[in-house]
Amino acid sequence: MKSFEMKGLWIFTSIFIVAFATLLGIWHFGAVPFVSDVPAAATKLIASLLIITLFTERSLAAINAAAFGKQQKLYESEIRDLEIGLELDPLQQASAQAEAKTYRTKLAELAGQEEKVRIAVGFAFAVLISAAGVRTLSALVMIDALADGTQKSLAHMVDIVLTAGLIAGGSNGLAELLQLIKQGLKPPSKLL
Repeated sequence: MKSFEMKGLWIFTSIFIVAFATLLGIWHFGAVPFVSDVPAAATKLIASLLIITLFTERSLAAINAAAFGKQQKLYESEIRDLEIGLELDPLQQASAQAEAKTYRTKLAELAGQEEKVRIAVGFAFAVLISAAGVRTLSALVMIDALADGTQKSLAHMVDIVLTAGLIAGGSNGLAELLQLIKQGLKPPSKLL
C-alpha cells in the first residue's frame, strides 16, 4: 500500500513539473532581487519563525491534550498499575509484560493520531498565519518590487505555502523535542 502511495506521489510530482515547465513557455518570469543584507534578514526571519512556531506548537499541544490526553493518561495509568502488581507478585511478570505491550501499542497508536492532528491542523494554522502576513521569501527577496501580474501572484502563493510548511514542520519538530524533554524529567517505567 505504501509503495503504491509513493508511486502516486512521484507521478503527481512529475506531472506537476512537466505542466509547470510547459507554462513557463507561455509566461516569462524575471529574476527577483535579494534584500540588501541577506544574512541579517535570514537571522531575523529564523528567530521570528521560531517564536511563531513555538506559539503554534503550544496551541496544537492544547488541542491534542483535549482530544487525546484522557486516553493517554488512562493507558499510562494501566501500565503503572501493572508495575505495582509486579512489585507485589513478581511471578506474574510474563502476563504483565504481555498486557503492558498491549497498552504500549495503544499509546503508539494514540501518538500516531496526535501526529496526524498536529500536521493537519498545524498546517491549516500555518497557512492562516502566513496568509495574514508572516512570510519567508518576502523577507529574503524583494517580491513586492515585481510588477503586478502572474509572477508576483505566484510568488506570494509560493511564499504562503512555503512559510506554512516551515511553521507546520517546525512545530512538529518542536513537539518531538518537548516530548523528549518531558520524558527525560520522569523516571522511566520498567514496562514502558
